[in-house]
Amino acid sequence: MPKKVRQGLIAGFTLDGANPWQLPGVEFVRALRQIKLADGREVSAFSVNERRGGAHDPNHLSAGHSQEIAGTMLPKLPPGNYVLTFLIDAGVLDSQTVPRMVFDKPGQARNWPHGRARWTEQISLPLTILPADQSPVQIVTDSNLDPRAAIQITAVRVTLSGAGRLLSLDISIRNCHIPCSFDTVLRVADKEYPIGPVSTGGGGEWSLRTSGKVPSFPANIGSADVFLRPNPSLVEGRFGFDRIWGDVIVIKNVPMQRYDLEAASQSAAPDGPP
Repeated sequence: MPKKVRQGLIAGFTLDGANPWQLPGVEFVRALRQIKLADGREVSAFSVNERRGGAHDPNHLSAGHSQEIAGTMLPKLPPGNYVLTFLIDAGVLDSQTVPRMVFDKPGQARNWPHGRARWTEQISLPLTILPADQSPVQIVTDSNLDPRAAIQITAVRVTLSGAGRLLSLDISIRNCHIPCSFDTVLRVADKEYPIGPVSTGGGGEWSLRTSGKVPSFPANIGSADVFLRPNPSLVEGRFGFDRIWGDVIVIKNVPMQRYDLEAASQSAAPDGPP
C-alpha cells in the first residue's frame, strides 16, 4: 500500500501470499476481515473485483491457492499520521471442503468449515494523509535518473475499428531508475491525438500498449511524433509511486504502420480475376 494519500482519495492495497504447504489434499486460505485505526475505528475496504456503486460483499476480500487480495480503501480522515492494522484470517482446509463464494474465492472465515488449522494475523502499517491540495507524488527531474535511454517505442499502428480508426502505441521500458506516469499524445500531420495513460514502476521490464480513436489519415502519412507528458494524478494512491519522472519526453518521426490502408485496399479489390 502507499505510504501517503491525498485527503479524500482512495488508496490501493494488495495482500499477497503463496501456499506455504506442498501437502496433497489441503489448501491455504485467507480473508481480510477488517482494517482499523489505533483507536478502533474501521476503514472501509472494497475488492477491485466489486462494481463501484453496487452492494458491498466482503467475500470478495478473500483468496485461496496463490491468489492475492487486491482492494481499495477510503480513509475518511483529516491530514495527519496514522497506523492502519489489517486483520487477516488464515486457515488450512481440506481441499474438497473449501467454499467457493465469489470468483472461486473462499469468502470470509465465517464460511469456512473447521479444517486443519485457523488463526488471525495482524499487520500494522503507517499511513500519512496529506491535505487535499498536496500531491503525494514527487516530481523528479534529476538528470541522473532520466529514463529516456530506457524507453523504446516498439510500434505505432493505425487499424480499423468498426467504421473508425484506432491509433495504438506500444512502449517497452527496461531498467528504468525511476517510476513513470505519462499521458501519451501522438502528433500526426501537425495535430495532436491523446491516446491514453501509461505508468511503470522503477526497474524491471515493462511492455505497455495504449490506444485511442482517430479520424482517417491521408495515405501518404507514415510517421508520428510521440509525446510522453508526466501526470502524477494517474498513480496517486498506488504502491511504489511516491515519485515519478517529471519532464516531457519527445520521440520524433516514429514509423507508423498503416493497417487501415491495407484493409481498405483489400475491401475495395474486385472479386476474382479481371
